[in-house]
Amino acid sequence: MLWLMLGMWGCGAGGMLVPTGFDVAIDPTVPEVPVLPMVNVDVSVADPLQGEVSWSAEGLNEAVWSVQVTGVDGVVLSEEIYPDLEGRASGTWDGKLLDGGWAGAGWFTLSLLEYDNPVASVEVGIVRAGTVEAYAEHDAGETAQRLAMFWWRDEVLQDGEMPVSALPGLEHPVEGTALDYRWVDFELESGLNMTGTHPVAYTHDSRPLITLRVGDGSQTALGATGLNDVPVWIEAEGWTALDDAPMSDGGWVTLQRDLPLSEDGTVGITEEEVVLEFVVEDKSGPQVIGQQVLPMRFFRMLGEPTFGWEGPKYNPWAAPMFELLQYIEGTPAEHDEVANAVVDYVYHELGLAYDIERGASAYSDYSGWGWNDPHFYFTEFLDREWGTIINCTDAGNLTTTYANMVGAELRHLIILESFALKEIKGIGLDYFTSCPFGPGGCGFSYHAVTTDDSGETIWDATLMLDGDDDPGEAPHEEMPVFAVDGEEYLDRLSHDGDTYYDYENRGTIQ
Repeated sequence: MLWLMLGMWGCGAGGMLVPTGFDVAIDPTVPEVPVLPMVNVDVSVADPLQGEVSWSAEGLNEAVWSVQVTGVDGVVLSEEIYPDLEGRASGTWDGKLLDGGWAGAGWFTLSLLEYDNPVASVEVGIVRAGTVEAYAEHDAGETAQRLAMFWWRDEVLQDGEMPVSALPGLEHPVEGTALDYRWVDFELESGLNMTGTHPVAYTHDSRPLITLRVGDGSQTALGATGLNDVPVWIEAEGWTALDDAPMSDGGWVTLQRDLPLSEDGTVGITEEEVVLEFVVEDKSGPQVIGQQVLPMRFFRMLGEPTFGWEGPKYNPWAAPMFELLQYIEGTPAEHDEVANAVVDYVYHELGLAYDIERGASAYSDYSGWGWNDPHFYFTEFLDREWGTIINCTDAGNLTTTYANMVGAELRHLIILESFALKEIKGIGLDYFTSCPFGPGGCGFSYHAVTTDDSGETIWDATLMLDGDDDPGEAPHEEMPVFAVDGEEYLDRLSHDGDTYYDYENRGTIQ
């Protein structure tokens, strides 16, 4: 309806003539634009091993509707759908064919049909996202220094070129579910069995490198991964991919830990589950289409082994290091602190006792019956083949063996000769005595200790000294031999004034 008012005709926007000076009453009723039928998916790329593809449709009237998935080989799924009162419907596709088998990797079209006539569609990429092998790497010590370990039951050196963990494929052969890497009890498994996650040793300040091999068609009953057709990246919280290229069938991806194994500078064991996420760039942004869990067990060592001898057995022995590092977890990564912790471990943890009958060694000897070449039967000791009664040579060899394996250099040192004792508390005993072998045995013919400076500093796992002002008499104060001054050690150990240190040697093991 128009109301006449005085005025002039003018030129309005868009060339439309509007009478200037007139008010125009416009009917506010605007017809609704009908919602056209459409179909969407939650992600444009999916791994059916990790989860289903969710779809939704809207704009559905009272017609007969269905959803159909087609691939290059034809229809793989077709089912009727039933809209709600608002004309919407939703559902999922589990990535399987009409016969129940898995759809192969590649691109598929999910279509919305009205009376068998396609009216809307969207593409869905299907991949198998996963890795089948994990390798622990190093970069010559610049940021990651990996240390080789010895598998003593197999008498072989850990092969750094072999995976520390491997999978037979990406999915369970029966259940059809995605496989994660798993822990393996390496103390019970052969050191050469690469079906699980094996421990790896690094210096404590390393940022380990892990290289992952992507599965391909030969690794899975589900066919090729399809990663070459759909860009998929791998990410892990706390780790950074060293290249920005997407994954590829049979290819490799290398990750490096963002932070050192020990942020506070300690030795021990770091166990962590590295959650590998597989990411695609969807129309709405990055989307995680799947995960794989890679458990890793890192031994945080003080440094390289310090035996000074060549050969595989002069590397850290995996199972003994596992037990030691568990015990000394959190020890500051400093030579004396680690050496102290090793002495404490030998004295308190291994269930050993001093031979108070003869003071004889059980697992040690000196080649040619001289002091120059102490030899330790470490293999037999680990099985306790000859019992748990030891002497000072055994305790000294145990200390040097464990300390040198973890990177804290210690050497065998002999105290001579035939001297009377002050009050001591032998390993495995619950009393102090100056006569450990009875009334007629109040001295040592010799004594083996350990040092890193030719006797200036002493570590001893055989005994505790009396740490009070009168070490020769009761009462007694337990004094572990942790980095004790060499002169003070002799003064608290021996009544004789002519004891001396000699025959310093790293010793050999087998």
